[in-house]
Amino acid sequence: MTKSMMFVLAAAVASGCSGTAEPYAPDGQPSETHTVTVWVQDHPALRHNTAVLGCDIWYPEGIRCDITADEGSADVRVYAHDAPCAVRADGTFTLATAFGDRSIVFETSCFGRDADGGIDAHAYRTVMGHEIGHQFGIWSHVPRSCDEPHVTHPTGGPVCGQALMNPMYDANISFETAIDHLAFDMRDRDSSVLEDGRPGISGGDPLCVFTGSN
Repeated sequence: MTKSMMFVLAAAVASGCSGTAEPYAPDGQPSETHTVTVWVQDHPALRHNTAVLGCDIWYPEGIRCDITADEGSADVRVYAHDAPCAVRADGTFTLATAFGDRSIVFETSCFGRDADGGIDAHAYRTVMGHEIGHQFGIWSHVPRSCDEPHVTHPTGGPVCGQALMNPMYDANISFETAIDHLAFDMRDRDSSVLEDGRPGISGGDPLCVFTGSN
């Protein structure tokens, strides 16, 4: 039986949520570096350079991202799904899904479009940054409020507050925050593409379902 968890990440696009979070600024160089290869399906909605920019949100952690033409050997694979956007009764809809087989699937019909037909670059980059954060081993969302159950970093810092890895998408947080840094430091190394190049979760079950809202 494959390990399967499902997380719902809602996006507060229409509500115009504002954030006071700041980008994480490390004091020195990261203790380790990783090069992550990303394969992106050849699809008019998915710009390869924007996918890399989303991955590069994690640059402060020593992560470098390169596009590869080899789907089979890529650390992370990105696909498009063009079905009509299915809006749920509560007004939410799926934007993207991260799977345990190193893949991320974007629901292209649920994104706004730029003039050239690609999905909105800001949303694409931010969603990519969030979803690849899961592939790095942050398989639990960071609670936006510290009143919610949360974990504590070994240094004593609570892993909660405004973050890219919140379960609610905030268009104003398109960067790694200090809270995201704590979550990254506590990532599941057995289920990360950064450790020995492959995650420890088998199969293609959805592990993070990223949703938006009207």
